[in-house]
Amino acid sequence: MNILRDVNLVVAFHSENDELILDYIEEYQRKNKVYPRAHAETRPPVTETSSTLKLLEFAYWTKAKLHIVHVSHPRTIELIDYFKSQGTNVTAETCFPYLLLNTNHLDEFGPLAKINPPLRESKDVEQMWQYLEEGKIDFVSSDHAPWKKEQKDKGRENIFLSQSGLPGVELLAPIMYDGTVAAQKMTPIQFAKVMARHPAETFQIKNKGKIKAGYDADFMIIDPHQTVKIDVKRFRSKSKFSPFNGRTLNGKITHTIVRGKVVFDGEEITVDPGYGQFVPGSAIESNVMS
Repeated sequence: MNILRDVNLVVAFHSENDELILDYIEEYQRKNKVYPRAHAETRPPVTETSSTLKLLEFAYWTKAKLHIVHVSHPRTIELIDYFKSQGTNVTAETCFPYLLLNTNHLDEFGPLAKINPPLRESKDVEQMWQYLEEGKIDFVSSDHAPWKKEQKDKGRENIFLSQSGLPGVELLAPIMYDGTVAAQKMTPIQFAKVMARHPAETFQIKNKGKIKAGYDADFMIIDPHQTVKIDVKRFRSKSKFSPFNGRTLNGKITHTIVRGKVVFDGEEITVDPGYGQFVPGSAIESNVMS
């Protein structure tokens, strides 16, 4: 962190306490407690908050820039908010499943709802929504994990055998628009900030995140009067599964424009492979559990 501070980089951490988690999993498997909800029970909130707290303390003393990815629990946000009040340079994101699903969906969908950190209780989900609306969560991401369905299905009889993660890139914008603007929980301006401006600012990505002269003309146009039904068969990802399959969303993306050119017309990609460009940022993500 001292080195990152000196070169003005922000490091993003997946914050879970691996030592506690591995001990829990070993105990549960030894007792044959391998049902879907066991995934959440072996990763209780303390496994997230304890890891985050250590990172926050390091960031406080080193004055480094810190970013916490896919926060699942409101206490984590409360710790981050406290350290922000002390001058720590820290930002945080959550993912759409933590706002739209809870531990009951592990019972319902099994491994299709297995993600790390795990889904939380419904009361925690409600608090996460409140913190998002209050601006205490900087932005929302997908944490796209494109497993093939057979890799998830390994957990049908033993949840610990399934890979963790969901496909999310294609769903992030429409499902969050449905849950925020269409549900009157956010204005379109607030939605644009948590989906575009704040990520670009956090990772210091040039020419992105704003409608401004000199910036790339990147736009997503949403028709609030149309609906769209989630159909995993139409996913462009190799992952053809989702606990949201069949859900009807209010609001439909009619155009995606990249650098001033329409690349998606609401149904199909309209440019050839290679039109996309690598966009460098200043972030280094560490997936090593702290």
